[in-house]
Amino acid sequence: MISPIIGVIARWAFDINVPLDRRTDRAVLEVGSGYGDILIYLRSRQASVLGTDLSPSACAKAAEYGVEVRHGTLRQLALPSASCDLAIMCHSLEHVPDPNEELSELARILRPGGTLHIAVPNGAATRLRLFGLRFAHLSFPLHFWFFDPATLQRLVEKHGFELAWPAVTTTRHHAAHEWLSRLKTSPVSATRDFVRFLAGSVGSHDGGDVLRMVVRRRAH
Repeated sequence: MISPIIGVIARWAFDINVPLDRRTDRAVLEVGSGYGDILIYLRSRQASVLGTDLSPSACAKAAEYGVEVRHGTLRQLALPSASCDLAIMCHSLEHVPDPNEELSELARILRPGGTLHIAVPNGAATRLRLFGLRFAHLSFPLHFWFFDPATLQRLVEKHGFELAWPAVTTTRHHAAHEWLSRLKTSPVSATRDFVRFLAGSVGSHDGGDVLRMVVRRRAH
């Protein structure tokens, strides 16, 4: 059993949080899994894991770590319908050419009641509003899409998903990390930007850098 304090810290620090207390034998699929670090952890908790990635080198590295990450798109995997309990898209939905195609395929692969964990840059982020092109998560031209809580919810609902719990955004720790990393080279501008962020984020509940959403495939 994970202690409540550790759970709170994990939800604050990590973009993906998969609860494993009650069941650990789930079939997990990650889209855009890279080297498979999330899958390595979930496998250690007795989950059956599979990933997909467009990078052959990432797939090869994952194999060295003992996890299966197949090269190609999600549709190319041609997985059986209703064959997965849980799916993860950790900073991958913003990279795909067609989010509708990706979510439609995930809705087919997930069993009714299965959950999808999504983390994407927040299109309503306070730092995006304040700093524009200097926003750390903009990553042009690698990111095709930006979602805020409302647009992402409409998109997933279109494909037969419903919120498993309210969407959340990370708030200050991404900004704090960037501030600390810039202190040695640009202490004045780094501190000025951080103070502007703190002032601009007062009272904001959805202005964090990363939008996290957990949705459930409807039973019918």
